[in-house]
Amino acid sequence: MAQSLTNKNRLLEKYSQVVREDGLNTNKNVNIGINGATPNLWVAGNVTVGGSISGGSDLTGAQTITATSANALSVGQNGNTNPALNVNTNTASSATGISVTSAAAGSGLAIATISSGTNENLTIDAKGSGTVTINGTATGIVALPASSTIGGAVPITTPLTSSSATAFQVGPNGATNPSFNIDGSTASAANGLNIKSAATGGALALSVIDSGSNSSLTINAKGSGTIQIGNTSTGATTLGKAVIFTSSATAFTAGPNGSTNPTLTLVTNTASGVTGVSVTNAATGGTTAIAATDSGSNSNLSIAAKGTGTITVQPGVATPAAGSAAASLLFGSTASFGVYYGSGAPTVSAAQGSIYLRSDGSSTSTRLYVNTNGSTTWTNVTTAA
Repeated sequence: MAQSLTNKNRLLEKYSQVVREDGLNTNKNVNIGINGATPNLWVAGNVTVGGSISGGSDLTGAQTITATSANALSVGQNGNTNPALNVNTNTASSATGISVTSAAAGSGLAIATISSGTNENLTIDAKGSGTVTINGTATGIVALPASSTIGGAVPITTPLTSSSATAFQVGPNGATNPSFNIDGSTASAANGLNIKSAATGGALALSVIDSGSNSSLTINAKGSGTIQIGNTSTGATTLGKAVIFTSSATAFTAGPNGSTNPTLTLVTNTASGVTGVSVTNAATGGTTAIAATDSGSNSNLSIAAKGTGTITVQPGVATPAAGSAAASLLFGSTASFGVYYGSGAPTVSAAQGSIYLRSDGSSTSTRLYVNTNGSTTWTNVTTAA
């Protein structure tokens, strides 16, 4: 507590007329405490300092600095030359600032914006191309409250250098059932996911990052959940390369109602199944080939309708007069060898031994014909009735 100076006999002006008239003024240094003494300096009113304050003195009690300057408070080894701390109050009508609130040990330190307004932003900037590092040495997490926005190019490096299964999480409940999670727990992890934006109307690209040349990408639903692609968009889904399905049930289903009455279904639930169907395309005018696949040498191919339904070949070809190459069902590797159909006697060219079914045959000798020369000559087959 400062000593009370109520006794007028102890005032300096009692002994000096200059001090009594003009106050205490000097162009010399004022030393308080000599010969090892360390007395305190107590000032009841305000203190105005025109220069700098240096040394290791402590300030006690509430302190207020009133200044309009780009260096209203500068703290550093060289004063306001590259100071460690600088307070700039040079903004006209300045009404914002920073409040630092201490707390008990373990309760954290609070930094908040001061303003005469209701809402005020807080900007933290590095200098030039320098980076802003948050929690660069501590081992705890960086928590962002709900509705937080990170603007600009922000490469968050230190917080995501993690071997945790929950290295980065986003969600309304934080780590509890997050909307997004990055798992960095794989030992010697060297791959990841890259998301590349595009201009309006362009395609957003997802690709694998890897230190090697080749890396796969796996997408999984949870449990028995399904993966849906393009379920709300109206465009087509394009698969650019070979697609391999690994499944022990209904491996692939396509149709307007999904798995309900699908247009196409691939069923792979046969135990140790090794057979399948291969569809091979061809150039214009060529033949599309459907064949059985098998790890063995021989495999049958079965085509079946449902219930009492029928299998129709060439349903879009009308019955032609005298036959046609389009109205035929061919067999084997011999060209044009098979079964032909038409109305009237056949004149179509076919391989020898081919059969012709006449739609308007009315007698035992006009219903069925066989090709005899590998060209346009046919002979009738007499039937019993």
